[in-house]
Amino acid sequence: MILTTSDYFSGIHLTVFLCLLSIYLLVAKNKPVWSGIVSVLALLVRFYAAPIVLALIIFILFDKNKHQHFWGFILSSGALFIGVNLVLYLIFKQSYFQDVIIYHLLKFEELDKMRVFNFFLRWDWLLLIWAGLSILIVRQKEMLLPLLAAAFGGIFLYFFKDIYYLYFNLILPFLAVLAGLSLGEMLKAWASPKSFYPALVLISVFLLLLSGYNTFYYLQNHAKAARIGYLQDLNRFILENSGPKDKIYGSFEIAPLVAALTKRPLANNFIDTNDKTFSTGLFDLNQREKILKQEKVKFILTKVLVGQNGNLLELGRYISFNFLKSNCRVVKKYPIYKDYYSNLMLVWKCNFE
Repeated sequence: MILTTSDYFSGIHLTVFLCLLSIYLLVAKNKPVWSGIVSVLALLVRFYAAPIVLALIIFILFDKNKHQHFWGFILSSGALFIGVNLVLYLIFKQSYFQDVIIYHLLKFEELDKMRVFNFFLRWDWLLLIWAGLSILIVRQKEMLLPLLAAAFGGIFLYFFKDIYYLYFNLILPFLAVLAGLSLGEMLKAWASPKSFYPALVLISVFLLLLSGYNTFYYLQNHAKAARIGYLQDLNRFILENSGPKDKIYGSFEIAPLVAALTKRPLANNFIDTNDKTFSTGLFDLNQREKILKQEKVKFILTKVLVGQNGNLLELGRYISFNFLKSNCRVVKKYPIYKDYYSNLMLVWKCNFE
């Protein structure tokens, strides 16, 4: 999971890091105020840190050794969370809640959630088994916090509509802790002093072989996916066929990068063209296309899915085929050999004279 989700920045890894740091500051360092502050930083990076923060609050309430830290944690985190959100609301008004909170509540299941769960089960089954065994063989006090965090995170993954594989990073550290506790108890119970080290070596070899196989699968099937091998040629084409003021628009996966490297402006600074911003109604496609006409966008970059007979099967929601057909023509094609959704990159040249 770490390999397949850390080769691009999505915010999940920083969120998980801050969640773990918050837990460390409370459990190991007894610093509830700093723990509360860091937990809010995690929430400000991604709101889906909420299940982990909630698990930490419940842990404080139930653990008699940490109970005295409750108000320190609550007051520090509450003050910072309310203060930052209040300032942002005063600056951006209603659009802040619409873009940051309401937008996520409007999302619906675009990717089959069961496929995502099945992929997780296929590649992380051993971690889940060992973590599950902790309920039977680990003392409750040791496993309370990681179990709460894994359970609350799992509930979030189950009920939240729009789930992707990278979201499972949220529960991965806590499953690893539970699995480690289980493995430690197994070695204590099964291995005598003479057989402890042979058993440890045997398990280590098994884990190395398993992680080696997973790494090989990643290198063969994921590391090479979604690479932009045509970037230099595309940049050269844009530079040779446009002026400094000519504008471009298109897929958020490629258009902002090309704009930055060629120093060509994005039409109306439309950076975020994620399909969900249109499917949820956050942006109106008709209004967007009117602005593109007014801006006289010159190039539109689209990642598309084309069938064997050359027919267009999928085009992003950030532009309509009718708009492209009426105002633009394809001037460049780049095949995409390994991608999760697309197999062709099209460059459309538009004319609104």
